Amino acid sequence: MMASEEGVMVRRSRNRAVASVTAIDAPLFDSALITRGLAKRCLPSCCAAPVVRHADFCSLVVEHLKPDPHRAAREKLFALQTVPVLRDEFCHMDDATLRRVFAFLGERSRELLHMASVCRRLRNLVIASTPSNATLVPFMIPLGCLSSHTVVDSLCAFFAPHKRGQFVQELRLVDTKYAATLPVSTALPLCSHHVYPALVKSLPSLTSLDLRGVVWDCHAHPHLPQYFFSDLHLVAPKLRALKVGVDLFSQWSPGWWQRLTALERIVVGSRRDQAVVPGGAQLPPLVLHDEFFDMLRAPRRPWRVKLWCPLERSMLPRLLLPTQAFPELQELTVNLSNTDILEELKRAAVRSPREGKSRRSMKGVMAHASDEADARTMFVSLQSLTLVNVEQCPTLPAELMERFFSRAPRLKYFTVVNTARVPPPPPPSKLRRRA
Repeated sequence: MMASEEGVMVRRSRNRAVASVTAIDAPLFDSALITRGLAKRCLPSCCAAPVVRHADFCSLVVEHLKPDPHRAAREKLFALQTVPVLRDEFCHMDDATLRRVFAFLGERSRELLHMASVCRRLRNLVIASTPSNATLVPFMIPLGCLSSHTVVDSLCAFFAPHKRGQFVQELRLVDTKYAATLPVSTALPLCSHHVYPALVKSLPSLTSLDLRGVVWDCHAHPHLPQYFFSDLHLVAPKLRALKVGVDLFSQWSPGWWQRLTALERIVVGSRRDQAVVPGGAQLPPLVLHDEFFDMLRAPRRPWRVKLWCPLERSMLPRLLLPTQAFPELQELTVNLSNTDILEELKRAAVRSPREGKSRRSMKGVMAHASDEADARTMFVSLQSLTLVNVEQCPTLPAELMERFFSRAPRLKYFTVVNTARVPPPPPPSKLRRRA
């Protein structure tokens, strides 16, 4: 039924199905989703409550959220987190001010890592402030973690070649001052083979490498000592100083030092590694390779050699009483291990029988003069000489000093030391105040 303009009711026939469908969606077009509410009499039978229009999607989500019983605990846990909320105030500072802040905090401060997570600019500045020398124990990891492959792999990821690794120039496994504080009976830790070459290869600008203070498992990984010297120029091509133990130095590779053109300092062993422990097993002496002496005679290579390990008896005269000069050797440290070589000194000091003759040919005189000149200039550039463990031969240092003062014209420092392990003194007790 519908009303016409004349006020007469006119019956309009149509399909009942079409009429029912049209009547269902009529309230939706009127005011269901447009207005803030709808009368209950106008709601369809499927709706239990009026439709509410929300200002945004967040308010809709908040209304349908269930109450969290652990909300207070979550807020307390968030407040106790060590990582602070990131601040943007650092981004308004210039680079010079940020570098001063980094210097004030320190190179090994954990706050630098928190600041590096603010933005990419701060991260690059923190990476650029990486110190040039890296000492693993005890500043980065404990002593016992050197044997863990997982820890060493984490260090390799930390010293990435394109990040912090490009700024590191010196790598040391164990700090010498920390090693001196350890008890005398403490054994050297077993080192993971991931340190070399994986960790060393991550440092392209490396100039000083110190691999002492540890024990390498050469039986489980025989390739490590076998290819150490032969692959050293590939891992650290800019190396200037090499400090290794006896187990690695004994695996000599011919011509390895010629590939490292900048190498000028070699240290074998240390005071702690080669310490004379009372009641301990004696370390086997080291036999130097014949090419080692040729290396010391190489031109334009100012060598500084320290041999803290005990040497074979036949090696001592070749170092201290050479028949050929070491022209570029500047510093020499030799561990005599209480070996008496006075007989070799006396044998070398015996003059030729031709000197007793009153009449000598001019050719013999010239030859003898050249021999004496060579004897005086065996160590042309030597400036420092250190003798280790000579307490049982008190007259030997005096004999060597007299001979070296005539053979080394530039000698400035003559030192005598020992490797006896002395435990650190106990901490001083606090004095009681008088009443």
